[in-house]
Amino acid sequence: MGVPPLCIVEAKKDNFAEGWTQALAEMVAASLQGREECYGVVTTGNTWAFGKLEKQIFTRDPKKFSATVNLQEIFDVLNWVFHQAESLLGEE
Repeated sequence: MGVPPLCIVEAKKDNFAEGWTQALAEMVAASLQGREECYGVVTTGNTWAFGKLEKQIFTRDPKKFSATVNLQEIFDVLNWVFHQAESLLGEE
């Protein structure tokens, strides 16, 4: 089992602060195991947020996406994130 390039976390009770804390902890753990780049997704299922940890620098998109309003945008971002994660796995 390799080091994951993507961490997806549920934001329980719509608490994105705790969701990002958990996601970032997983992303840092991946970086400590050699992953230089890792993507994070925090979601309630209805609301989605995205971030990235690269060389110990965390960047979070300030925009949250609503599945009821921005469904196509969520699909586009997820497609892009999965493609990026897949390409990172191909580099191993």
